[in-house]
Amino acid sequence: NRFEMERIKEELNQYAEKISTEILGEPKLRGSNFIKFGSNQGSLSVTTKGDKQGWWNDFSGDGGGKSMLSFIQKQLMLSKKEATQYAAKWLGYANSPGEQAIEYTLRKENKSKLKSEKKQAQENTLKIDFAKKLAEQSRSAQGTIVEKYLKDHRGISMSEFPDDVRFHPGVYSKLNGKTYPAMLVIARDRLGKVKAVQATYLDPNTATKIDKSDIKIQKQTFGVMSGAAVTIKGKTGEPVLIAEGAETGLSLSKAMPNVTVKITLSKSNFLNLDTKTVGKNVVFCLDNDGKNIQKDKVISTAATRLNDHKKDVFIMIPTSLKTVKQDYNDILKQSGEESIRRDFNKAIYYEDFFGISKAQSATLNLKQSQISAIINTENRYHTDKTIDRFVSKMTSNNHHQEQAKTHVNIQREPGFKENVPATHTSKLKDFDREI
Repeated sequence: NRFEMERIKEELNQYAEKISTEILGEPKLRGSNFIKFGSNQGSLSVTTKGDKQGWWNDFSGDGGGKSMLSFIQKQLMLSKKEATQYAAKWLGYANSPGEQAIEYTLRKENKSKLKSEKKQAQENTLKIDFAKKLAEQSRSAQGTIVEKYLKDHRGISMSEFPDDVRFHPGVYSKLNGKTYPAMLVIARDRLGKVKAVQATYLDPNTATKIDKSDIKIQKQTFGVMSGAAVTIKGKTGEPVLIAEGAETGLSLSKAMPNVTVKITLSKSNFLNLDTKTVGKNVVFCLDNDGKNIQKDKVISTAATRLNDHKKDVFIMIPTSLKTVKQDYNDILKQSGEESIRRDFNKAIYYEDFFGISKAQSATLNLKQSQISAIINTENRYHTDKTIDRFVSKMTSNNHHQEQAKTHVNIQREPGFKENVPATHTSKLKDFDREI
């Protein structure tokens, strides 16, 4: 019965350290309440003490759970039934009267799970089909109110728009109860298949976003975003910039047309980036919402996940405006393209940015409810060490490394403290051309 199952989970968690070392061997790192296994200072973490004893995270394999039962199932590649039988024998329950009851409960749970998964798959298929339909109905943004919206209201003028930034003459929204023309951006998976679209509803007369007072939402996503992104392709081998919003992504692409930009359409989707669709060097181009981003567990966990997949991850954040809240579209409109390129040139390696070791960041809790919302205008220091790490990782050969180190240009921004020698004041001319 369910009581028997919970009892097994509870007892297994008390032996978290013993079970994990029996299965995986000697840990790479021991902390006061955790042990770590795997590569890169330990990409798999098991909590051995405290309220979360038995919880584990495997950042190299995108796995994790809240019980050693799930750990056993994952690490030994067992079915849930086999893992439960293994656990029961390990605890000495092998021929207990409750074993048959456990098997019955497992069969019942598996049946319910399969039914739920089938229903979810059917719902996802319908959502994706609707997204595909909207994509098929759309047309080029050139010469439409989408072009006017981007040029007149967002400061983004382009001679040629990306293929997946388009115009839709009329998207009906149940939430708004009306049909509006929209800027439609298309998110695709690694195979180029449409998985989702996002509609930004526009006023047909002014080409601005529909007024918030008239509708419930100004933007709406249709489809399934996991593993998908809106991609603005750049040159092969250039860094990949990750942005949350379409306007931010387009602003980055305008300032640095050679780089590839991926737009996630939500911050949480940073966690779902398909690692096979990004190159070696990745830059998170974050919105500055006036909160302490260094405490943002979603972003730090997403960066750690990519790093565990052999990616070098950097962080850049807009700060040059006097306003508390700003994004890179605001920077483009008010400061110009050069300000964006300047931020790119001083992007910070993610471990330096968060000020924590990789082992610590791997133990971060993924619960959205626990993400910090502390407003903080904390100053940061840009050190020679951070600059050199960024330059060496962001350039792919010795020739460019020497050029970049010679030409690093550090600019002072409001709200930032800097302690940079005068030797770092020459302009990044040659390296900029590569961008």
